[in-house]
Amino acid sequence: WSGRAEMGTTGSDDFAFKVSPDGSLWHTAIAIDAATGVATVAALGLGTPLGASQGGTGVANDPAATLTRSGAHPLGLTTTAATAVTLPTTGTLATLAGAETLSGKTLTAPVINTSVTGTAVTQTATDTTAGRLTKVGDFGIGGIGINPAATYDGLGAVSQMLADGATSTPSDKPTSGRAHAGLHLAASSTRWVQLLSEVAGGSDLNRLWWRRNYNGTVSAWRQIYGQGSILGTVSQAAGVPTGAIIERGSNANGAYVRFADGTQICTRDYSMGARNTLGTGTLADPYRTNQADIAFAAAFIAAPVVVASAGCDDSTAANRRMSIGYRRSEVTQVVQLQAVAITSESGSGTVVASILAVGRWF
Repeated sequence: WSGRAEMGTTGSDDFAFKVSPDGSLWHTAIAIDAATGVATVAALGLGTPLGASQGGTGVANDPAATLTRSGAHPLGLTTTAATAVTLPTTGTLATLAGAETLSGKTLTAPVINTSVTGTAVTQTATDTTAGRLTKVGDFGIGGIGINPAATYDGLGAVSQMLADGATSTPSDKPTSGRAHAGLHLAASSTRWVQLLSEVAGGSDLNRLWWRRNYNGTVSAWRQIYGQGSILGTVSQAAGVPTGAIIERGSNANGAYVRFADGTQICTRDYSMGARNTLGTGTLADPYRTNQADIAFAAAFIAAPVVVASAGCDDSTAANRRMSIGYRRSEVTQVVQLQAVAITSESGSGTVVASILAVGRWF
């Protein structure tokens, strides 16, 4: 005969239930602490409907399912005010479909340290599928802008940030050979606005360009002017300004200013020599300077309007009374300009002609 079950104090004040398969090897199934009355159970059958106060869920589970731990990571529920479930940092956790009330509770999830893949995220840099998460760099967000490669015309209804290199592509970029960065803002596939700024490919990278598509008609690129682009070299193509708004310059022939609308103004001070170089001081033969052909600082497209005045460096007022005239104006000069004294005084002060020519450069 050999025993197979025992119960009692078993050598201490704690009460225990023990079982044995052979009378030699004994297992303590239940132990009740004499001081606290808390029972320690070695194991329960799967699916036992323990309440939350016993560390269970309160419902019977499928014997094949457990809610205890994943490896060394506990999944236990507590009855404290802030109920929490700690998820494992590895493995897979199946969740209940439907709505769950998590008021007053904390969900601590593991950190995702790998790239997110699958159809829940965008599949391309311009994926517009509703409900998908946008990856860093898609649509040019959080990274380098998107280079459409072929043309900017084909971006359609997908708003995005843009960037191109200092090459000839896309073929419809504002300035070939320069790099740009900017935006494509779409209201629809046939109504959008593009804004591009030059960022590389030259020393004067201060130009900002825009254009729009209105009902399928794409406008030409237009420059937006600011402090860095108002002054510069004016230019035009087929009568449409393509450069700066104002150009100013000077050379040995004086100074000039050109405006984007085609207006050009040239100024020059020219020494005509002595007041009495020619003439005898009579009405028929007044004192006068030599004639001079005086070049403009920049050429006009047609003969400009010329206004001239004469100043004489002489302390006597009568000697400073001068008239001035010329034969004609040409696109590059005023011809045979001459200053004439209108008094008979014979002063020999130096005469300076101040010339103003107004016309067009295109």
